[in-house]
Amino acid sequence: MVVVAELWGCGSGSASPEGFTAAVNAALEENPPAGLYDLLDDASRARIRTQLQELRGRGPGPQKDVLEQLGLTGVTSFDNVSPREYFAAMWLRAVGDTKLTAKADLDADRGEGSVTLTTPGGKSHAFQVVRAGGQWRWMLPGG
Repeated sequence: MVVVAELWGCGSGSASPEGFTAAVNAALEENPPAGLYDLLDDASRARIRTQLQELRGRGPGPQKDVLEQLGLTGVTSFDNVSPREYFAAMWLRAVGDTKLTAKADLDADRGEGSVTLTTPGGKSHAFQVVRAGGQWRWMLPGG
């Protein structure tokens, strides 16, 4: 949960900057927003998978507590949760039902840039974006 909490005090990429912005905005409209996971870079996905593996290694009691905190009702073990579902649950816990919009500022020549997510109230947070394998991918902070 630490990774997503950093976001707001809290599959596939796209080859074009416009396509990436559209993909992020479409993923933000999903409920739950699991598509955001698909747009992450490999290192960020690896961090999510590692966190999930660590949770799977805990006993049933601690797992139940975290599952409840994430709102994963009816799930009895993290063995039944995919990295995509885990990320979406963490995202919803951190962001709630706040409607966000995305705008990307990407430099194709350098293969890097940023995507800024903004709330209706104007609060925004920028995330680093890199081009990997011909696709734009956003990165979680601290990676």
